[in-house]
Amino acid sequence: IAIVRAGAITFETDKISVTEGGVAATLNIVRTGGSSSPVIDGTPVPVEVNIVTSNGTATSGSDYAATNSTVTFADGVEDATIAIPVTQDTAAEGNETINVRINSISGG
Repeated sequence: IAIVRAGAITFETDKISVTEGGVAATLNIVRTGGSSSPVIDGTPVPVEVNIVTSNGTATSGSDYAATNSTVTFADGVEDATIAIPVTQDTAAEGNETINVRINSISGG
């Protein structure tokens, strides 16, 4: 019997900061506790992670571009990155937030 440790998927950090008008907020997703994928019919099955954003105090469309992205962790891969586009608006605002969550995990 072989035990395969696919690991846990989490965000690398709880928060990141970017300035408005920057190109994008870059968020790292990490696979910890194992990075092996199960093998089905001789082929390792990748892990697919769907990441979605929603409004906090920032507004999709005027402050950032809503994101619904899927990242794939192939066998042995331990990290991935997504970019959330940040836009420049003309409103005078303080610090704003967006929510980012792992919507689903499938595969491996």
